[in-house]
Amino acid sequence: MGNKHKKLNVALIGLGYWGPKVLNAIVQNPSINVKYLCDLKKERVQTYLNIYPNIKEAKDIDEAINDKEIDAIVIATPTSTHYELAKRSLEAGKHVLVEKPITENAKQALELCLLAESKKLILMVDHIYLFNGATLKIKELIDNGSLGNLYYLDAVRVNLGLFQHDSNVIWDLGPHDISIIDFLVGQMPKSVIAVGTSHVQPYKRTKQFEEIAYITLLYENNFIAHVHLNWLSPVKVRRILIGGDKKMVVWNDLLPDEKIKIYDHGLEIVEEQQKYEALVNYRLGDILTPAIDREEPLKKLVSSFIQSVQSGECKVSNGYSGYRVISIIEACQRSIDNGFREVNLDEVQKDFALINR
Repeated sequence: MGNKHKKLNVALIGLGYWGPKVLNAIVQNPSINVKYLCDLKKERVQTYLNIYPNIKEAKDIDEAINDKEIDAIVIATPTSTHYELAKRSLEAGKHVLVEKPITENAKQALELCLLAESKKLILMVDHIYLFNGATLKIKELIDNGSLGNLYYLDAVRVNLGLFQHDSNVIWDLGPHDISIIDFLVGQMPKSVIAVGTSHVQPYKRTKQFEEIAYITLLYENNFIAHVHLNWLSPVKVRRILIGGDKKMVVWNDLLPDEKIKIYDHGLEIVEEQQKYEALVNYRLGDILTPAIDREEPLKKLVSSFIQSVQSGECKVSNGYSGYRVISIIEACQRSIDNGFREVNLDEVQKDFALINR
């Protein structure tokens, strides 16, 4: 267990799209001292050194990782570099906070989880939506039984762009919704079916990358989840519908207010003895809009990382969470590559006790 009164000395690697956002969150946290910034493009580093003159530039990654004063490494680099950087950091005795997805494949993710565990270090994944006030409110509603038994979850995450040069829409946008589903449902699907297609190739690529995908997750208890991902939509949509046998929820993340609405809607099956057939009675009750925590999710994530380091335990968005997400995404990709066939998750990972840590 760490010293709760000691500031966490941190090195941030990567100042591309997400790195500056992470930097802004960690420099504002009074429990963190950012010692190093590191990026292959020196002009990026200099931009932020001008803003934060007390931070140093690491001449290379080794300087940051091997510095004995550094407690944690924050990795905000392309996915292809996550495994190597996280492994080297863990081997050097550093806690790690890594951007999603955790690695390029589940085998690498599991290796990092076991390495962190063996060294009693925190490995946390930047699944930002797990710290969103709306996600946390829905989790509360599920856990306290307000929604009843869950029937389905339907997620839509579409917009025009942004095209990635090294991944498809599943690997880029998929971790958001799949991590949310993993967090809310608390179990692995038994199988997945994914359909995807590619129409536009803005880069000189050696393979096709899907810009549109439809993912179906099937669970043991007859619960079903569906995720629609699209880079070719004329409008931006961020919406999740959840249906239970007691109540239903709609989360529209693009609304400035009233992001969550709880519908006291449902149906009941009534046996009609005389006709020997079942009748469906519909229940249309009140619509409630609960208050949600408005704190910036990235700030909450950083605070959670600090608490995890101090306590020695990461309960939300740990390495195993990243591992489960990647296992599902790999299965989705396999389904697409094999003609949209159903893929059993047992083929991806048989040890469910391990992946549900």
